[in-house]
Amino acid sequence: MLGLKERGAAGEKLAREYLESNNYIIEAQNFKAIGGEIDLIARQEQRLYFVEVKTRWTDLAGSPLEQVTPAKQRQIARVAMAFLQQYPQMNRYELYFGVIGIDASCKPPVIQWIPEAFEARISL
Repeated sequence: MLGLKERGAAGEKLAREYLESNNYIIEAQNFKAIGGEIDLIARQEQRLYFVEVKTRWTDLAGSPLEQVTPAKQRQIARVAMAFLQQYPQMNRYELYFGVIGIDASCKPPVIQWIPEAFEARISL
């Protein structure tokens, strides 16, 4: 049985593979800043996506997408701002906040990608 950290890493690996197979370029994985972390930062054409990955290993926990609360959304926006301050060349892209929900309780896992899951204000 995988521990919580290993489960998260396995879900992020599936999400990364999914995005790459759909022509997204991964700019960063597990980007950390004060106050949090963004699982994946991906780019496609002129769009930059800050992606939260939520994986469920049983069907008892509800939808993975329900776990991205308003507080989590604010945290992601703060970390995204730190990313853009650290990499100012990325400011030229349109910004989006996405969620990938993975239901790993079935084989093969079901992946749901919501590229515009929520809106957030970022001021640099």
